Amino acid sequence: MRLIYIDQNILGYLSEGKIDLPARDNVEWVYSDEHLSEIERSGMMKLLESIDILHARKIIIERDAKNHLTNKCSLDPYRKAEDVYNEYLDTTGKIPVVSLDLPKLQAFLHGNKDAIQRAQVAKDFEATIMSLLGDSLSLINNKEMEKTFKDAVASIGNALQSALNAAADSIKPIEKTRKLLAGIELSTIDETEGPVIDRIWELLGPKWGYSMMGQLFPSPQTGESTDVRFNNVVACYTALNYLGYWPDSKISNPSKIPGINSDASHVGHASYCSALLSEDFRMCKKAKAIYQYLKTEADVYCVKISSR
Repeated sequence: MRLIYIDQNILGYLSEGKIDLPARDNVEWVYSDEHLSEIERSGMMKLLESIDILHARKIIIERDAKNHLTNKCSLDPYRKAEDVYNEYLDTTGKIPVVSLDLPKLQAFLHGNKDAIQRAQVAKDFEATIMSLLGDSLSLINNKEMEKTFKDAVASIGNALQSALNAAADSIKPIEKTRKLLAGIELSTIDETEGPVIDRIWELLGPKWGYSMMGQLFPSPQTGESTDVRFNNVVACYTALNYLGYWPDSKISNPSKIPGINSDASHVGHASYCSALLSEDFRMCKKAKAIYQYLKTEADVYCVKISSR
């Protein structure tokens, strides 16, 4: 049985009637919580109907006793997508709201100096940590230890703010940064001449004075429990986006960051399946390069949808 992970855009085309994916005895259609997250952000509830049309099942990357992701996955039994979605909302609704706006921070690091209010970072960092802890800190029942912890969090927040202030003096627009880092348009690399990420390493490693490939990209799977495929895929996707290999557009725009992060997550989830099915050409190019580099068994199927 082949597990085909469907990208969000495929669900959209199904709901619009632009494509049809007939049932097949040897194919199991797969989606993840990332689809539900995107549906929540967009409000496109019709995509839940597309999931049901495909009789798709949700993939779950298993976690260990410490709640860390592993290299094992499982498929939920088929349930109506609306029920799965409501369960997802109930679970995520219990997660504390954080003050630190990570998409804006990512946009800042991608060259958008105006994305964040640097003077507020320390306070937001402290508020985020305390929000995540909830009432746990008070259970220590030791005022001195509680104060010491709060002081340490405040110190880290101040250090982060200072680092961002210093970085602001040297950060350049992402296009200029790519030109300085690579010197060439990485999207022009011919994938028929060898693995793309290996080619990028050959071009950039010596130029930057790096001696180990792991300084630029995570190492391929070793099978060790600490070497988690999902994390490695996302790290590679982020690196390729930053360096400029078929990058997503407007990665320094805070409003675009959640969607870009979702793309990375989709590629990560799909790496546990037989294949990724998407209409996003740039995503497919990055996914193919990453799967080849990390030696996953997943294929990439990029489809072109003609407008009607």
